[in-house]
Amino acid sequence: MPRKILLPPSSWSEKWYTSKDFYLNLVQRSLAELFGTMLFVFVGVLSTRDTDFDVRYDTTPSSVVAVALGHGLGLMGMIAAFGHISGGHFNPAVTTGAFIAGKINVLAAVFYVLAQFVGAICGSLLVLVLGIGHVTTGIHALGPNVSPGQGIFVEMMLTTFFVTTIINCAMDKQSDSKWMAPLGIGLALSASIIGGFHISGGSLNPARSFGPVVAASGTGSQVWQNHYVYWVGPLLGGIIAGTGYRFLFSSTPVIPLRAARKHSRSIDPLSIG
Repeated sequence: MPRKILLPPSSWSEKWYTSKDFYLNLVQRSLAELFGTMLFVFVGVLSTRDTDFDVRYDTTPSSVVAVALGHGLGLMGMIAAFGHISGGHFNPAVTTGAFIAGKINVLAAVFYVLAQFVGAICGSLLVLVLGIGHVTTGIHALGPNVSPGQGIFVEMMLTTFFVTTIINCAMDKQSDSKWMAPLGIGLALSASIIGGFHISGGSLNPARSFGPVVAASGTGSQVWQNHYVYWVGPLLGGIIAGTGYRFLFSSTPVIPLRAARKHSRSIDPLSIG
């Protein structure tokens, strides 16, 4: 009697980009990124109300801590709320790092980034309802006597620290600290803002910097001054963090500095490709 051949479910044999479920799943996750980024930016920009980034040398330490906690706690809440749906990126630099680390495919990464920028603009426009003054205080700017090169370097290093925390804590399948990922990530963001506030403002997030600038663009072109710093620095940091994980620190690194960790990998359609 010939042996019966068990065929895998049809979804296994389909390419991820031909699956209807993939696109429905992608839409849901992208909406989670949009909504989460919108709320994060709304809370973050409001937390700067008593702090003008343009005169940060007059800012009291308590105001800096308030801004850091506003962003850190806000991000913590959004990761707890949407992390199980989209992974809780809310930041193009995080998505860039996750893509390089092999945690998300290129199509999902593009959708995530677009959703994040749209969400950041929407969140800033919601703040604009309260008045332009509430938005302009949330625009990132370099500190006194800080060059664009220095700003890029600080943003790059802080983002490397931040994205490394996210990838190793929340995305590595062998991490034992996933249960506390929202807390660890929120604290990492707060620490980064405290460290970089008087130099670059501590953005670490191109979308967070872009949203308020778009909302306040009617006040003049000066809001765009040195804005590229907040794209170049964080994206470089995401690239460094993602590359470091993929080549050195993952369960199966490209450069095996130790024996590969045994793990059971569950297939996530957004991580294929």
